[in-house]
Order: sequence, then structure tokens, then C-alpha cells
Amino acid sequence: MRSFVWGWCVALTLLVAGPAQAQREVANAPDPWVHAATGAKLPVSVAGFQRTRVSEYSDDGRDASASYILRREGGFVSVTLYIYPAAAGLTCVQTFADGQAQIVRRGGVRLIREARDLPPSGRGTPVAHYARYAIPAGTMGEGIPALTSDLYLHCPAGSGFLVKYRASGTEGFEFGPDVTRLIRSIAWPAALAD
Repeated sequence: MRSFVWGWCVALTLLVAGPAQAQREVANAPDPWVHAATGAKLPVSVAGFQRTRVSEYSDDGRDASASYILRREGGFVSVTLYIYPAAAGLTCVQTFADGQAQIVRRGGVRLIREARDLPPSGRGTPVAHYARYAIPAGTMGEGIPALTSDLYLHCPAGSGFLVKYRASGTEGFEFGPDVTRLIRSIAWPAALAD
């Protein structure tokens, strides 16, 4: 069972990451791994989650992600947390819409809800973008069960960076509070926190 779960998580991480990008896994990433451009500290273990990989999508490491998994009786959730530079000329709304388009391009995906959410610190005004989707079994690949998948994007003013996560878990496994706890437990630098 453990190898099935691990294989499923690896496949899911690759499928939800979006369009193909040049990426390299950071071998033996330290604890915590520190995003050099922002100072965000992403530990190996946080809020019950275990980090499974750190990836960099740019040579300078400014575009990077850390993947986490949480297993509990009744299901599991895989979260990929991205920190990357804002694209020139794109608003936060346009960037979020692009993320949504990558999810719904697969047939049968259904939007459950869309809302504004708090920034990573959990303080202040709901300025981050959030959406939850139902993904039918087999949509993300053969053998992958029905999923619930969340997309979150925070565009902190003046930082030049974005914080995004994709969280996907087995259908019926309510992972929202767990993912919120994960995000709130990260040591965010002030520029990204609010």
C-alpha cells in the first residue's frame, strides 16, 4: 500500500504542476530548505506533513516548489507549495485564471467553490485567490482515484513574488483545515506573509 501511495503522489505532483517546465529536484535538500530570494523556510516536517521533494524551475532557484504529503486514516493529501517571481504584465487575477485553466482543461473537472482567502500568515483581509475542484477518477491518469483539488494564489504587494499551492486529496477526505495549518506554520518572511 505504501508504494502505491508514494507512486500516486509522485504522479499527482507531476500532473498538477502545470505545463512542462525545466525542473530539477534539489538533492538532499536541507531542513529547512530556504528559498534564497525570499527567505521562506520550508521544513522537512511541519503541521503533520512530511516534505517529499524540493524542485527548482530556474537556474537561480527563484522559481521553486516544495511538495508535502499527509496520510491519515480515511485518505491522504499531497500539497505542492510554489514560490516564484510574478510574471511581467500579468495581474494576480490573470495568473489565477491561468492556474484554473490548467485544472479544468481535463474533461469532467467541476468547480465546487471559489472565494477569497487570507494571506499565508492568516492575518488581515482575504486577498488571496482560492478555488476547490472535484476531479473524477481517472482524469489525472489511469488508476488515480476521484480527487478534491484546491488552488490558492497569494500575490503580496511589492514583493515581486507569488505564493501558490495545489492541494489534492482523495475524494471525501476533508483536508482543508490540515492544509491551512500547514500554510500558517511556515516561517514566512514579512514580504510574503501578508
